[in-house]
Amino acid sequence: MGSKQTRLQLDQLTDYRAFERLCNALMVKYGYTEFEPLGGTNDKGRDAVHYCAQKNEHTVFSYSVRQDWERKLFEDLEKIRRHDHPCQVVVYVTTQEISAADQDRVKARVRETYGWRLRICDLEWLSTLVDKHADLQRMYPEIFFLPEPGESPYVPLDLQGYVASVRERHHEWRERYTPLFADHFEFDLLVAEKRPLGTGEPLPVTRLPQEAPLTVLLGESGAGKTTTLWKLALDCALGWEAGHRPLVPILIPLRNWAPGTPVEDLAVQAFAPVQGHPAAVRGLLARGEALVLLDGLNELPADPQVRADAGRDLRTFLDRYPGARHVVTCRTSDYDEALLDNGRGALPRTYEAQRLTATQVGDYVGRSLPPERAAEFNHQLRLHDERAWEDASSILHLARIPFHLRLMIKQFEVTGVLPAGTAPMVQGLVRRMGAPKAGCRAPGVDAYRKERILATLAGAGLRDGATMSLAVPVARGTVEEVVRTLRGEGVIAREVTADGVWSDLLSENYLNYERHRTGTVTTRRWDTVEWLHQLFQDYFLALYLTAVLLQGDPPSRQLVRRWLWNAPRTFQQACLMALELLTLPRKRLVFDEFRWVPGPLAENLLGQLPQREIETLLLDGVRAGLAQDACSARALEDAALYHYTEGLPGLFVEAFRSVPLPHKQAIAATNCAYAIKFQAQPGARRALHNAEAWIGHQDELVRFYAAKALWAKDRGLAARTLETLAQRGTDQARTLAAELMAAWQPE
Repeated sequence: MGSKQTRLQLDQLTDYRAFERLCNALMVKYGYTEFEPLGGTNDKGRDAVHYCAQKNEHTVFSYSVRQDWERKLFEDLEKIRRHDHPCQVVVYVTTQEISAADQDRVKARVRETYGWRLRICDLEWLSTLVDKHADLQRMYPEIFFLPEPGESPYVPLDLQGYVASVRERHHEWRERYTPLFADHFEFDLLVAEKRPLGTGEPLPVTRLPQEAPLTVLLGESGAGKTTTLWKLALDCALGWEAGHRPLVPILIPLRNWAPGTPVEDLAVQAFAPVQGHPAAVRGLLARGEALVLLDGLNELPADPQVRADAGRDLRTFLDRYPGARHVVTCRTSDYDEALLDNGRGALPRTYEAQRLTATQVGDYVGRSLPPERAAEFNHQLRLHDERAWEDASSILHLARIPFHLRLMIKQFEVTGVLPAGTAPMVQGLVRRMGAPKAGCRAPGVDAYRKERILATLAGAGLRDGATMSLAVPVARGTVEEVVRTLRGEGVIAREVTADGVWSDLLSENYLNYERHRTGTVTTRRWDTVEWLHQLFQDYFLALYLTAVLLQGDPPSRQLVRRWLWNAPRTFQQACLMALELLTLPRKRLVFDEFRWVPGPLAENLLGQLPQREIETLLLDGVRAGLAQDACSARALEDAALYHYTEGLPGLFVEAFRSVPLPHKQAIAATNCAYAIKFQAQPGARRALHNAEAWIGHQDELVRFYAAKALWAKDRGLAARTLETLAQRGTDQARTLAAELMAAWQPE
């Protein structure tokens, strides 16, 4: 039987990669001499394999730290069968304790279902074998962190060195963002608590850690969420250097979460510059001496199952260290409170960043531009025009987001004109960054070609289930593939190399290279690149979406549709930017693709788009439908009735005069459906006028739909028309009229 200390440490284990290495070492010690480790994120159900030539027997090993051990087991078994791996024996290693009865039941089920023998190595087996081989505990301190008897329970942390590293990382972060805003002034950001019956009084964003043990900061892209966390971390670091004892800041980018890298490991990795021992970091958290800053809840993997796993791990971390202070940031449109719901009915206190006031915008513009230029900027912005403040689609509201205001000023400095929206604003910056410069390694690749490469990278992230970051091997492989394609198309010179393009993309700061470190060891296998800002990822993803939906092959379009369906909130901003980049009719074609994605995406987009733009898209779709040789009532209703548009009845009148009879019938049917669906809206009166004009038409179907529309307004006229059709009409007209009259008989 294993010792209590070993069992406790294995039971609390969350570092899957370390567990994988430990299991591999145990299997070798257990006698599997031809052992071959596999592992990774695409192991197809296998963490390792073994082949015994003497018995001609293939053994597949599967490891798990999940509590739902049985579900994980059968997930792996299905993968093994689906990929047709050679297998006679499965060895399943788990950190869960499994009774003898459950082991016998599961073994019988595996034998009956798959025909394989199953060996289960549970917590008891693991702890016993680890205690037998004591050298393993010294080899894996990230797992076996508890001290031996007589040792100090906490390895001291070099906190002065650590806070100095926080200051250095803050400096690196500021340098990294130099292409975006260079020298700039800080905003005094305010937040307001979201409550069931409204919002609370505004308070400075830096007060959040004092408000509750766990707070959530929501805001739009560019609202200053990450900047706020860095400010909190820097304030704590400066407090330490001044001789005070504030909380120790731990900044954790949630984009770095992965199935094998739980939140607790990310916290430990933050102390890598001072070689912080995992036990010491856990002790710091357990004593409530840390301020944990969890950045980017919306940047967790987009795959629904992986995202749910990430939520469980995050909740486990928060429950394990309730004494620490935690601040979580998330983009407002992406916030899913279920990720933080511990099931005990107490959701975290949630605050939303407030947009800048007219005074804040004016002050910032005045400090950033000379007086005459500042006055012209404010004039184009309509800063002091009350109608602009009332118009939700005004560019003024874009300028109320701090990061957007900085980018608008930079574009104004270059062009003298304000951008028309978010996508044109980011596009201007992207193309200035990508312009050929002296010393670049791929001078023949201009900003437009780089956009194509980076859009394909965004698509690779989509396929990889990533949002803000991408594994370096995947990213480099994608760049190499696109460069080969561009050379083949003759749009870049043959001497341009993928290495040169990759170097330029990094040096121009589109992407940041993040090295993976474990203690003092750098492991390039797990290195990642991440987008400079969420808006960059959204912009290049918008380019990818438009390219695939307009010109892509069916499998690629189906992949995009599936992701839009599964994670509509994650891609909402990218969809909006895609529409901003297009002109009619391409905009309408892409919007129709978004509109037909099952789920809430279409509703969310309709809530964000200006009413004028929705009306333009809708009317263009109706005109396109009427221009087709064949136009059914159902197709026309699908194009015309997904949103109320006051101008639609006028278009029907205009088109009715010149289209062939089948189209007239479709118009009459759609006009009728419009009058009924939107009967409380002003446009319904115009639709009824249309019906009055068409009720005497020579075609029976046109008269039928006109009568149906008029039933509520002029029941006598409608009833006489329907009775005539029911008595003397064609078979189709008689059937429709009789069915409608029967349905209305109780009235």
